[in-house]
Amino acid sequence: MSEFTRLLSEAKVLVEAVHRGDVTRRDAEKQFRLLLRDFRVAAGAPTVKSIALKIKQYRVGRAPESFGDSEATVERAFDVNRAGLPRWKLVEAVLIGAFEVPGNGVVGPVKEAWSAVARCPTSSTTSASPPVRREKAAVPRACGVCGALVLDWSLHRRWHGPRGELHPLETEAV
Repeated sequence: MSEFTRLLSEAKVLVEAVHRGDVTRRDAEKQFRLLLRDFRVAAGAPTVKSIALKIKQYRVGRAPESFGDSEATVERAFDVNRAGLPRWKLVEAVLIGAFEVPGNGVVGPVKEAWSAVARCPTSSTTSASPPVRREKAAVPRACGVCGALVLDWSLHRRWHGPRGELHPLETEAV
């Protein structure tokens, strides 16, 4: 639970930075997606496929939603280079259904961060202060073929072997 506590404090820092106007909307969206990615790592770095499956299982017995069930939608939620925010219902299903984050106490601050970023003006002026959080040098990316989160692409390419099944986007990672 200590990892989730650390991530909650990062969510609160993001909310404060947005309220102060220290970050642009685009930077705030990126920070939120990085936070979501950190929750994924804290949950054991499940594959996109397993996240999508757990979301579907989580929604059984609930009102069906028209989004979030495909692997592509889940993968886009973690893409820090993508503009905009993932829908809150998807974020909530990922946190509670796939990552099994306790709903009380954890989801609330994350929703507050999501709401703050969603309300952030698109043309905010920023101060010369550094961003709230910097991206780490080695960030795992999902393999488009097998769904594994990969840090060492040269090792992962050898794992795939001579079949050469790597997705074209994976060649730009490293």
